[in-house]
Amino acid sequence: MNTDRLLGVVIVLALLIIGIIARLFYIQVYSHAEYKVMAERQQIGKEVIKANRGLIYDRNMIVLAYSDPEVSFYVSMPQVRRYKRGNDTPDTLMWRIAKSFSAVTKKNPQEYINLMKSGKNRVLLEQVSDTTVLRLKEIRLDGLYSEEQQRRFYPYNNLASHCIGYIDKTVFDGKDGIEKSFENELQGKDGLRYILKDPNGHMISVVDESTVAPQTGNNVILTIDKHIQMFLEEELAKGLEQFGGDYVTGIIMDPHTGEIIAMSNAKNYDLNNYNNFSDSTRRNRAISDIYEPGSTWKTIALAGMLDRSLVNETESVDVQHGKLQLMGAKIEDTHAGSILSVKEVFTKSSNVGMAKLIQRFNVDEFYTYLRSLGFGNVTGVGLPAEAKGNLRKPASWYGSTQLTLGYGYGVQVSALQLITAYAAIINGGVLLQPQIVKRVETSTGSLISETKPKEIRKVISFNTSKRMIELMKAVVEEGTGKKARIKGITVGGKTGTASIFENGSYASKYNASFAGFFPAENPKYLCLVVMHKPSKGSYYGGDVAAPIFKAVAEKIIGYDDGLKMQQKNEEMNAGKKFAAVENKVQSVQSTDTLKIKMARSKVTNKTVMPDVRGLSLRDAIAILAQLKLNYSISGSQRVLYQSIAPGTKITPGMKCEIRGVEVKQALATAH
Repeated sequence: MNTDRLLGVVIVLALLIIGIIARLFYIQVYSHAEYKVMAERQQIGKEVIKANRGLIYDRNMIVLAYSDPEVSFYVSMPQVRRYKRGNDTPDTLMWRIAKSFSAVTKKNPQEYINLMKSGKNRVLLEQVSDTTVLRLKEIRLDGLYSEEQQRRFYPYNNLASHCIGYIDKTVFDGKDGIEKSFENELQGKDGLRYILKDPNGHMISVVDESTVAPQTGNNVILTIDKHIQMFLEEELAKGLEQFGGDYVTGIIMDPHTGEIIAMSNAKNYDLNNYNNFSDSTRRNRAISDIYEPGSTWKTIALAGMLDRSLVNETESVDVQHGKLQLMGAKIEDTHAGSILSVKEVFTKSSNVGMAKLIQRFNVDEFYTYLRSLGFGNVTGVGLPAEAKGNLRKPASWYGSTQLTLGYGYGVQVSALQLITAYAAIINGGVLLQPQIVKRVETSTGSLISETKPKEIRKVISFNTSKRMIELMKAVVEEGTGKKARIKGITVGGKTGTASIFENGSYASKYNASFAGFFPAENPKYLCLVVMHKPSKGSYYGGDVAAPIFKAVAEKIIGYDDGLKMQQKNEEMNAGKKFAAVENKVQSVQSTDTLKIKMARSKVTNKTVMPDVRGLSLRDAIAILAQLKLNYSISGSQRVLYQSIAPGTKITPGMKCEIRGVEVKQALATAH
């Protein structure tokens, strides 16, 4: 019996030994790799080293966006509450942590104690991004750990907010603007480091030979000029306050390269606190909102007709005193008139005149021409959420569609599309792709890519472009754009006032716009201003948008040394020209007093045009009235120009244009 019991014990022990051997074999041989990984996980930890995001610069290498690492220091309160080592308690551990942090930050230790006692799980003690980080990282106590992350900073807050965009603070990737479009270039590549830990999971040291260094993201250099961007934003904000619109959009472009020098929407938003603003405010309306352009579109339509020799500037158009009903459309002008030249149709912005002229354009050819200017398609500027606009195909045009297309209704465009087309009209006829990025570089300055002007296609001839520049100069000098005039610098442009289609009809709400460029003889800056629903005072583009353009342009001229010198020289030349005119007037006054007396009484020879230059406008008008001539007048005070030369045979009813000169103003257009 005892032998049997002994044998049973031996068998049990043998089975236990065999089981242990089998288990050891399973662990050491069969599951060796798995348990090795588990052991390494307990002994070796991994930490991600966040890469610095690339910088965003303006064209002059002024930093518009940068990143700095930020480290957050936490305490795990469950781990602190479980702490027990010798005579130490959780309270003594909290005091050690508090005193250690206080020694670095100079804060009262009790502040840290209060934070820890008020927390249930993890408690944030500090969040720092300066040299304090290194000293705080030297503190190694149970329950204490840190997390490193990047923070994005925008030093100019609202500046160019709709162009730059922002990044999501939680996942640190671009959500709008350049930050989104160039995410792959900017984001960089995170690094990795391995750390040795003790059995309790505390860090012992860093395994330097296994560390993978992070790669800083590339830098993006924009075409934006920070100073001009600031000028634009300041004046848009002032205009919004003055005219009470819902919002106002502005774009400034170099018409010869397609580079966007400034782009803004007022209201804008603070990039550092983007989550405090609505989606509507953060939307880049310059590229994502579309609208009917109204009379700024007449530049597009007229350029196409001139280029195909369908019209010429001097031919006459019967505008029917500003009222026309045709093909179901009721077309009206805001001014009276009967017979206008094509030039006057444009400078006075006659809807009736353009509706009549546009019928000369073949429908399919007109549509193809508009498509060639990029309407109905994105420009490819490289910013997210760009709208295509709305240009219907001819098959869907109804009776009056072509008529209304002549003066800017029946088509919807973005501000960027329109200014891009304007650039082609004034740069010699070449459509360029708009650019907002000049180049991309590594963090050390090595060039990765560079953007060159990209020609899309030729849309009008060089000669047509020059003719359009002259016509747009006339809009500013004698037409609806007079409030865009700048002393000493020639300006060209076109006004626009478009009724807004809402709730199924055109309401008494408007978009007021002005597209202008300077200096007109060799355009360097092209600027479009669009005010949505101005509500204070006038709503016309010439009264609302043109003055905003002028204010922006004057600041640019003061900033641009070349234009500033040109303006100064023009003013000096104008002064000399004015002096010469004054001498001529004085000479006429002293040597021809008899002529002036005749003007106030009667004219003896009514078949020959007299010389009225140098006379006052009132005296000249008296002569023309006695001669039974029709006349048009511009300027004031003294007559400087008459369209019918002295000595020409005349008949009653002939038209004579006379232009006056202001005695107190230097003449930039003296003949």
